[in-house]
Amino acid sequence: MIFITMLPVVFLFSSFVWYSWYSHRAQVAEELSERGRILARALAETSEYNVISGNLSDLRLTINGLVQSDKNIYRIDVVDAGQKGAISVASQFAADAETIITKRRSRSR
Repeated sequence: MIFITMLPVVFLFSSFVWYSWYSHRAQVAEELSERGRILARALAETSEYNVISGNLSDLRLTINGLVQSDKNIYRIDVVDAGQKGAISVASQFAADAETIITKRRSRSR
């Protein structure tokens, strides 16, 4: 008799725990994706001139400073219009990072 009464309670409890875990995981993934888009947009706007003019040393310094100041950034790759890699900077704290790829196309003016 106890088994019959406890079965719905256990089912409801496990459903609630699963839903909480799943919704939290989805929310974190959405926040990370949004943060990646914001960083990509800001970096694309600030690095556009340096990529076009070929002045990659200043851009590398800027990106190195950004990667060192924010421990949550795993890697930043800057590519030109032909999708050729211009700069690639990886963090020293990349052991536990989860990869999220965010692309932002730089517009020529």
